[in-house]
Amino acid sequence: MVIVETKFDESVAKTLNKVSLKKLGLVMGIISLLFTILGVINILDDELVTGIIWIAAGILYIPIVIILTKVIQKKSNKTMSVLSNETIEKFQFDEEYMTIYLTKGDDYYSETKARYNYLFKALETETDFILYISNMQAHVIPKVRIIEGSTEELRELLSNNLKDKFKKL
Repeated sequence: MVIVETKFDESVAKTLNKVSLKKLGLVMGIISLLFTILGVINILDDELVTGIIWIAAGILYIPIVIILTKVIQKKSNKTMSVLSNETIEKFQFDEEYMTIYLTKGDDYYSETKARYNYLFKALETETDFILYISNMQAHVIPKVRIIEGSTEELRELLSNNLKDKFKKL
C-alpha cells in the first residue's frame, strides 16, 4: 500500500500546465520556426516590414503562449473554492483500488474509491505522478509527499494496473 498526503492548491495547476506545455513544446517550436521562416522569406521578397513582423511573431510566440496560459489558469483557479492552501488531498493506493480523500476544513469533504480503470492514463515525471481521469483533468501525486510506501511501489502498482496507459516522461 502507498499513501500520499498533499495540499490541493495552485501548485497542482502549475504542475499540470508545466507538463502540458512540455508535451506541446515541439509543436510550439515548429510554429515559432515557421513564423520566423515566413519573415525571412518576406524580407528576401523585399517586404521588410512584413518580414520583421513575422520574425517578431516567431520570437514572441512561445513566451506569449506561456504568459497567456498562466494568466488564464490564475483566473480559473479563483473560481475553484476548494483549490486552496487549506485543502488536504490524501491518496491511498492498494492492489485493486485507489482512494482519494479531499478535505477543506468543515466546508468540504469528498471520498472517491475506484479501480485503476478510472484513470484515462498516467505519466511519471521526475518529481510527480500525473493521473489523468480525462484529457483535461488529472490528479498530481508529488513523489516527495509519499508518507507510506515508496515511489517504486507506486510505479509498480500503476504499471501493473494500467499497462500501456502508464508512461514515464
